[in-house]
Amino acid sequence: MISIKYHNGDRRRILIQIHDDGGPFWRRLRHTLLNRNPEGTFSENESDIVVPRLSFVSMYQEIFHAIRQMGFGDAVDIQAEVEEDLERFINLKNNRFDLSQPVPEISHDEILARLISSGWDMGSITPTEFQMRNLSRMCSFPEGAASFSVPGAGKTVEGCAFFAYHRNPNSKMIVTLPRVGYIAWEEDLEKCLGLVPGSDVIRIDGRVEENEHIIDQNPEATVFLITYERFKRNLELMYELLDQNDCFLVLDESHRIKNDSQRSEAIRSLSIFAKHRLILSGTPTPNETEDIERQFDFLYPGFNWPLNRIVDEMARIQVRTKKSDLGLLEPREFRQDVGMNPLQEELYNLIRDHEARRMHTIDLSDRNSLANLGRAVMTVIQAASNPMLLLKNPRVPLDIKERILDLVEEEGSEAFPKIEWTCKKARELVNSGEKVLIWSSFVENVKLIDSKLKDLGSRYIIGSTPSISGTEGDSDIDADNREGIIKAFRNDPNRRVLVANPAAAGESISLHHVCRHAIYVDRTYNAGNFVQSRDRIHRFGEKDGVITCREKDTFYYYLTTKRTIDERVNSSLSRKITNMARLLEDDSLTFEPIGIPSPQGARDFGLDEDDCSTLMGDIFGVDDGI
Repeated sequence: MISIKYHNGDRRRILIQIHDDGGPFWRRLRHTLLNRNPEGTFSENESDIVVPRLSFVSMYQEIFHAIRQMGFGDAVDIQAEVEEDLERFINLKNNRFDLSQPVPEISHDEILARLISSGWDMGSITPTEFQMRNLSRMCSFPEGAASFSVPGAGKTVEGCAFFAYHRNPNSKMIVTLPRVGYIAWEEDLEKCLGLVPGSDVIRIDGRVEENEHIIDQNPEATVFLITYERFKRNLELMYELLDQNDCFLVLDESHRIKNDSQRSEAIRSLSIFAKHRLILSGTPTPNETEDIERQFDFLYPGFNWPLNRIVDEMARIQVRTKKSDLGLLEPREFRQDVGMNPLQEELYNLIRDHEARRMHTIDLSDRNSLANLGRAVMTVIQAASNPMLLLKNPRVPLDIKERILDLVEEEGSEAFPKIEWTCKKARELVNSGEKVLIWSSFVENVKLIDSKLKDLGSRYIIGSTPSISGTEGDSDIDADNREGIIKAFRNDPNRRVLVANPAAAGESISLHHVCRHAIYVDRTYNAGNFVQSRDRIHRFGEKDGVITCREKDTFYYYLTTKRTIDERVNSSLSRKITNMARLLEDDSLTFEPIGIPSPQGARDFGLDEDDCSTLMGDIFGVDDGI
């Protein structure tokens, strides 16, 4: 006989215990469970196995098949509460939303009435006409909705409204997001629904045991914010929240689950337990059409449809605000050419030739070789941006590093023409009453520029800049965390300059009400990062009755070192942005690949096939590189 019950009364663990000889099938079952879930599964003796409740319900068919093979048949004693858990999971799998039926859209009046009854503060944020149009369709798909509106269109507000429309007094919401998205969600949840960060809205941003304590100490919390990586590490905790509550599961920047990574699998494995699911992405279509499958599988798990049917269904479910719908003034863009002194030009050529020799032996059909090309490209971009960056680059040989030191000794500050131009322009703009956002892809550049502009109140954000976590409240403007730095730039008249890395601060931050000028010291082939960073100061949003970017111009300054790889980067980004613009104005959303590389996997550096061909031929002089 076999018994199945909670382990010592703990609902999070299931004890499977055999009271007879199960033979090889029992040993095989124990081995399978232990190997499948090594962190959460354990055995106290040879006759039992303890597994996480999530593992038990997810593997119930495999477990009961093994029990039947042991010959026990119906001789299984299951605790009533465990049986209820299992039945609830089976019902979730079987009772799927019928996507074959037409779905009528919900009227604007009904949506507004529901939002107000749910506590929405219309005086703080009133959904725009295009947001109401989107919500009419989103709210008609309560089990799984999708907003693929362009960056800067207010998808966070749409997410808050979706929650407000469908929630009941016991509802909870988990929002999975990039770390930089914390601030936007906290601000909009407080403005729209009066949910206070640190009490009603909590960041799940610590170790597993710390997160469990935070949730236990805040039973009244309504919204839980967690990054994609933290979600994977806190799977059992997320399951408990989803299983015990009328819970929403939202993916902000949902394109981050488009591959088969452990992160993607972890999130999709739990989506079935959410009563309401929502995905938000301004760039839903990456390199491969198949990537949309994972996002659909999150919304509607278990359908297992062919790709063409998934594409058709997603096109019917999704809503989309195009760039032109926002009615913003076109940004004004300036390319600033910067020359090199003879010694920097010599160093640039040395680095380019050094990397070219290394490229002659690589095979770009190989993932590792493509990554090697990406590192070579970044090294050459460093040489065009600021030669001092090369001193910490392990790819650069010692003799070239010695020449860099010669450059600094001979030329002084003039060795860094991009840095000097940036600082001069920033001072000019600040003196005219403006605030300035400065971008560089290299941490040492960020720190250097910040140090030169400290008298203007400069501060910087890089990947290692900490965020507040857990139940910590609002950050002080003098705090050295992301929240404090951004708050100071927005509100402190003495903080006139913000220097940042696009990979660290390019998403989910709104600065358009206080800043209209952005300087790009350097750019890379990663068009996604670049476009996201531009939208920090060019987006939809109202302040004091004015849609800022409809009334005031936005200015971008792109620094280009002449006769270097910068010129190829400019051409590549122009081509990719043209393709992206076509997509952002496309109503059909056909999910065709647009040549913008994935931020993960073999194309981390933003290189597509056209880039590789141009680089191997024009920069590294290898005609048969691909």
